[in-house]
Amino acid sequence: MKSACADSLVNQIHQRLSSVFIQLYHKNPSLGALIFVDTETNGFAYDADIIELGAISVETASSTSIKVGLFSKLIYPRNDVYISPWAVALHGITKYMLRKYGKPPQETLEQFIEWVKSKSPTYLVAHNAGFDEGMLYNSFLKYRINGELPEFLCTMKMARKLKKGKCLPIENAKLATVADYFNCPQMPKHRSIADAEACAYIFAKMSLM
Repeated sequence: MKSACADSLVNQIHQRLSSVFIQLYHKNPSLGALIFVDTETNGFAYDADIIELGAISVETASSTSIKVGLFSKLIYPRNDVYISPWAVALHGITKYMLRKYGKPPQETLEQFIEWVKSKSPTYLVAHNAGFDEGMLYNSFLKYRINGELPEFLCTMKMARKLKKGKCLPIENAKLATVADYFNCPQMPKHRSIADAEACAYIFAKMSLM
């Protein structure tokens, strides 16, 4: 992602998340930095390859402002990578896109680990976190990367708990359903940054309930 384009996107995300996170940090000032993560893959099994990795960091800058950071990469695992037609139909990432814009997996994952460390987050947060956490650690093993990440929180589990307690009147705990309930300004699109932003927004909304 080119710098000017990335800066513009960060500014847009900051504008959409600012109000709800200022409220959250006022309610819980000791919460610390958070990183919201999403992975897109070439298939749906746990041995699939990550082909897109996106993350948004959020932290307090002052009592009335937050700071937002961005990590966004397409990953080209290998020349003969197969992308399931069902996966392409879901996220729209093609082999052509990976050939043109994708980065090497080991280099990208190592950069991600260092980026996470630089933010010193209290938690990583994902929707259906077991999948994203599993995909990341499976990739660390696959590429022989000695990486450790902070504890994951799961917004899907949060939504299910609130639904069970009759606090969240939703049909199911899918990201799109929860995002729609909270009128999320960036609806999920099965692309990493859009989904990470939706995850961040619903996390803050649910934490304020």
